[in-house]
Amino acid sequence: MSSDHPVIFALSDVRVTFFLAAVLVVGSAILVYQKSTEVVYPEVIISKTPVENRTEISKTGSDKSGLKVGGQSEIVLNINSAGIDSLVLLPGIGPALAARIVEYRNVNGPFSSPEELLQVKGIGEIKLQQIREMVRLD
Repeated sequence: MSSDHPVIFALSDVRVTFFLAAVLVVGSAILVYQKSTEVVYPEVIISKTPVENRTEISKTGSDKSGLKVGGQSEIVLNINSAGIDSLVLLPGIGPALAARIVEYRNVNGPFSSPEELLQVKGIGEIKLQQIREMVRLD
């Protein structure tokens, strides 16, 4: 071969190169988007209590907090600052009930005790017992 002629890529080589460049750009855009939409729950505390150290594990496979046994942490959150997105992490609390908790807190001020949650429509004694160990007031 002589070195006088420039190297010319075949059309298939150019297509493959553009395809790989497009995959790289799209993949990078997806990563940037995922990082920009991460949700942070500053009012949620994750304790590192090992499952074997927890008490009152029932036959149904959940501990007294209502979290499934097998996880390595337990959620504890401040009900006086938690938003709807955080409150739905509690067992038995859906978006509608979480909104009622926030509305009650906005109208009546901060909760003074976990038992005050009983004033929120939809929370009874059983639900309060399920979440009592998972809430704090400070």
